[in-house]
Amino acid sequence: MLTMAKNVATQHFMLGTTFTSFDEMYEAFCLGIGDHVRSFFTDNVVAYTSHYTLKLDMLRDGCFLLQYMLLRTNSRDTMPPSLACYFDSNRVVIDRDIMLLENQLPWVVIQTLRHFKEVPVEKFIAKMARTLQGRKGNDDDRPFVLDGSCTPPHLLGLVRFYKIASQTTKFIDMGITKRLFCSEIFLAPLLLDETRLCWLVNMAAFELCVAAPFSSDTEKHAVCSYLVILAMLMDHEEDVHKLRSKGLVQGELSNKEIPNFFKAIVKHISGGPLYIRLMEEIDDYKLKRWMWIKVHKFIYKNYKTIAAVLSVVGVLVGIFKALYALKQH
Repeated sequence: MLTMAKNVATQHFMLGTTFTSFDEMYEAFCLGIGDHVRSFFTDNVVAYTSHYTLKLDMLRDGCFLLQYMLLRTNSRDTMPPSLACYFDSNRVVIDRDIMLLENQLPWVVIQTLRHFKEVPVEKFIAKMARTLQGRKGNDDDRPFVLDGSCTPPHLLGLVRFYKIASQTTKFIDMGITKRLFCSEIFLAPLLLDETRLCWLVNMAAFELCVAAPFSSDTEKHAVCSYLVILAMLMDHEEDVHKLRSKGLVQGELSNKEIPNFFKAIVKHISGGPLYIRLMEEIDDYKLKRWMWIKVHKFIYKNYKTIAAVLSVVGVLVGIFKALYALKQH
């Protein structure tokens, strides 16, 4: 079924181009991606694949992906009903599979195919990436500008770049907001379901593949740092409930599933410089506000007892006032 869908997507993609035959489009595609396509893959992945088959597979996969982007960016009317139905019925699976690190197409494939047909890739990226935070609004589908300053390796890398460099709330925006009597850690909100968890895991895996272990570049470890810090805030189900009440964590996953996910993933990633910087800010705050922290901790742990005592005191004060008033009369 998937192979048939890819063939239909490829044929229909060609209809919107100037090519008169598949062979003509294939030749132009091969010319566009060059002769070094094997360098994008590890040897064991393409060892038994011929040069022709490898390029043909990339062409079909690329056409399938771009046709899906067209559907998700409101171009349904120009698509065969059978292909649109396939995309709709398999949306959850496709959304997951196109963000798997092992499924990534080299960016040169997307670039080459975009020369054949106009596809709003940036709009698609913005639409998908913003669902990580569950944002709703008229500007949610507004595309970002992909200029020459950024050449992503693949689609997953571009989504990660958008979430770090976006002018909306970024994964890289984290720290401590200092106030008169207390301080709060601020982070970008997160919408969690099975699909978004998959995206986060693969973005973190991508960072581990390309970033040097001891790099001081905060952006190279942004997603890993974000996940480690968020994991630090949720040890129990009650912690998740508090984060939900603050709007920091949303989504369909239960209060038990969320901490289990974070406990599992932090075993395989490190925080990086963003995490280290935040921990230094927390240690500095503890050192300077240690007395207030003790007072706050005491009140937080005993607030029920304190409230009960104050309630009793209030009642006693009322009784004494009444007795004093009677005595005056």
